[in-house]
Amino acid sequence: MTTSVQNIDVSDIANVKKTEKTTMGLPNDNIYTIKMGTESFKLTGLSFNSDAPNYFTEFFTTHDNKTELFLDRNCISFKRIIKHLQGYYLDIADEDEYSMILADSIYYRFNKLTTDIKESPYYYANIGGKSFKFLKKLFRRDGDSNNYFQVFSNTINSEIEYRFVNNKLSVVPISSNFVSRSPEYFQLLLDLLGGATLTLKPDLRDTLIKECKYYRFQNLEQRLINVSRNTNPFSDVTEIKLHLDDISSKGLTSPIEKHVSSQLSNQCMSNKTGCKSSSTNGNECDSSSNNSSNNSSDNENNDNEPERKKRKTNEHQRPWDMVRYKRPFIDDSSAELIFQLNPNENSLIFNKYNKIIHMDITGESLRVFDKAFNAFLSRQGISLNNYKRKFAASKGGKERDHLVLPACISISDIQVNGVQCRNICQLITDSKFNDVVYDVSERDNKKYSPGLKLHLLKSLWKLGIKDGKIMLIAIKIDSFSGLKEFNKLTEFI
Repeated sequence: MTTSVQNIDVSDIANVKKTEKTTMGLPNDNIYTIKMGTESFKLTGLSFNSDAPNYFTEFFTTHDNKTELFLDRNCISFKRIIKHLQGYYLDIADEDEYSMILADSIYYRFNKLTTDIKESPYYYANIGGKSFKFLKKLFRRDGDSNNYFQVFSNTINSEIEYRFVNNKLSVVPISSNFVSRSPEYFQLLLDLLGGATLTLKPDLRDTLIKECKYYRFQNLEQRLINVSRNTNPFSDVTEIKLHLDDISSKGLTSPIEKHVSSQLSNQCMSNKTGCKSSSTNGNECDSSSNNSSNNSSDNENNDNEPERKKRKTNEHQRPWDMVRYKRPFIDDSSAELIFQLNPNENSLIFNKYNKIIHMDITGESLRVFDKAFNAFLSRQGISLNNYKRKFAASKGGKERDHLVLPACISISDIQVNGVQCRNICQLITDSKFNDVVYDVSERDNKKYSPGLKLHLLKSLWKLGIKDGKIMLIAIKIDSFSGLKEFNKLTEFI
């Protein structure tokens, strides 16, 4: 507000001319008294003019400097604001001081101070009872910037400004930024964001990833995930390996290197076992032929055809396109995805009657698989609902939801009951392994067939898509075959 001549007695015009003034403020040399509670503050017009116009310049342009202004406001906050008015750097200590000084700067209409506080290079928060003051530039990486603290800071700033501008001070007070999380874990996150290199045990790594999800540190989350990238020497294709529950649906991409025909793709044309029912030993069905194309439904009886003709037929079948993955905010290019399944709630079902192999995913793994792949596969015209069943894993058991997917094991490294399995066909045809498995060959006809079920401890898979269909392609499997073997794995307390 501009000070005009009519606010000054005519007899004092000569003195006013001798007093240095600012365009929109008070005489610089005048001393003004402000009383807050039991404390009095004396400031010059020069101090108030440093952030004018404001509440005080407007008040004292209509009152002389002998008038004492009383305000029912916090004197501690005002002491801090005085530093700003006198040209000193205002160093805010914690989240309570931040909220209080911001509120008073808006109340007193110190626009420059309000802007400086909002654009502070720091965030302020109380994590689990401990105050933190940390630089905003720690979140300069793409994916980390739009985080919990940025959203909260913008919200709290807008809410405080709205209340003071619209004189709504009687409503419930706004609390400072308190987060009921671990301060120790948050400090580790700040260390990592600042460039520290920490050796993390698996449990601590998983915990910090959960903390990243809460605070929306998406870039740091991806950097914490246990990931392995390598180049397959047989296909010259880059591969990326990670746990199923670490997959972000945003990182899944369609195959972009279809011209690369990998050995893996060519050997997994169908989910047939390739095992002859008459086999009694491993001489006729080694693991390299478990899933070759000459065992598909179209030429199941072509075992007497010349080998050259079989190879020629195989060449005309298009291989599976491997689903690719690129870590959000981290990777510049995608790689063929290998994902790991850990829980023993998954099993590999061999149907001896139909000679087909399926992967049975249930429980938490089903939920995680659906979350990771459902949206992506829908864009490819594939519905996971077509592969879902509800049945009991064994006769007389309780029915559960299952995701049953065609599987290929022809190039996988398989371990069964702690022993390396070099001939899966011999295992399947062995009379010692006569399980009764759910027959998934007919969707609407619930029945059971002779077969073999391998319960998976850990397994690595690729996901192939082709012509609106999908195939799980095993890379490595660690499994057990029955209750006795499961009990062997049970540890004493």
